[in-house]
Amino acid sequence: MGARGRHGELLEGDLCLPFEIRSVNYFLTHVSHCLTSWLMIRSFRSKPLQKFAVTGNGSKLPVPAHSYGKVRRQLAALDAAAQPDDMNLPGWRFHGLVGGRYAVDVTVNYRLTWGWADPDAIEVDLED
Repeated sequence: MGARGRHGELLEGDLCLPFEIRSVNYFLTHVSHCLTSWLMIRSFRSKPLQKFAVTGNGSKLPVPAHSYGKVRRQLAALDAAAQPDDMNLPGWRFHGLVGGRYAVDVTVNYRLTWGWADPDAIEVDLED
């Protein structure tokens, strides 16, 4: 890598880049996630969950912060799912609900729920 300045920025000749390479990787990963997160999830019932899916800000989610990673993985799996049964992964306790909705466990008390309008997940929510 190039030389580092006084504050840790990368120095490339006369060009100072005030960010670390890992910041660039994080930014590109975040942008990639945002661009692909709408492919299969068509709508959300929960505004805080939608905000979390788009920005990664889980401050308004009703689940504890240590569960954000699991919610993120479940949203990514739901986004990639071609049918509801694709969410039947070990430890998630996939099950059907009344009214054509589906659910997986997030915590003991909360479930990620959604409806299905082929080929998209609709009305995604976090329910107690």
